[in-house]
Amino acid sequence: MSEVVVGFESFTDFLAMGGHGLYVWLSYAIALVVVALNLMAPLRTKNRFIKSRHDVCAGSKAKYDP
Repeated sequence: MSEVVVGFESFTDFLAMGGHGLYVWLSYAIALVVVALNLMAPLRTKNRFIKSRHDVCAGSKAKYDP
């Protein structure tokens, strides 16, 4: 049977990433925020557009102001 090779001695070593943990986890966090914003921005724009169309159709004088 082959052995499973583990790259870190403990979970703490895994989080520390050989002294580079701060940079590694910070880059993951930044990437996650960017992905979340890229998913939310079009939804927000769509909702604003739908609201503006609803206001126009309802006879309101409201205008779409990005």
